[in-house]
Amino acid sequence: MMLLSTQIYAQSSDSTSRIDWCKEEKNRARALISKDTFDLPESLLIEEFGMNSGDTYSQLLILEFHLYQRSYGCVRFGGECYDEEMFTAVENKYGKGFFAQQKTIADSLDALGLGYKEASYIEGEDALKKLLNRELKFEETKMYVAWFIINEQGYASEVHIEIADEMGGPMIQTHKDEIRNAKAVKYFNNRKCWTPGYLRGKALSGEEVILVIYPKEFK
Repeated sequence: MMLLSTQIYAQSSDSTSRIDWCKEEKNRARALISKDTFDLPESLLIEEFGMNSGDTYSQLLILEFHLYQRSYGCVRFGGECYDEEMFTAVENKYGKGFFAQQKTIADSLDALGLGYKEASYIEGEDALKKLLNRELKFEETKMYVAWFIINEQGYASEVHIEIADEMGGPMIQTHKDEIRNAKAVKYFNNRKCWTPGYLRGKALSGEEVILVIYPKEFK
């Protein structure tokens, strides 16, 4: 009886913690909603509509309705309860069935060849990594993160070269590599070597291209 009592208590305690956790998530969502700030209810959209990061559906919601996936580093702000609150709030603002309507529009754009296309280096990702490794002379034992902001004309409006402080785990800490960053900015200045992102057949500004580079791969 003593063991059974302990098991019941543990189950009850676990259930209570889940309720408290859900309440905390909903309160976090409501605090943002009260400021007319909305988040992308990722988990629900993946489950209901098969949304994938980077597909036309997700980009339509992000680029045209500013429903971003809020996070701290690689960690999202909330889970299912948070997303439920955001889902309801967004549909209250834009109308019931909003997410289903946008999915229909996204599918139509894809069918017409007008869906989302991400920005990219014209010669391909592998060529860009090799170019960076050659021009910036990366240290073989380090890991680097390079990211670019591409405008609608195919130029890099921003260039960032960072070096990893720690490797492994769900998050990577980096800091700016000032010398290599300056070289990269100079190299890519006024070089039209990118294909901009596209949506609805129109070029996008502010698209990111992010690379993780292990120089030892090129030895």
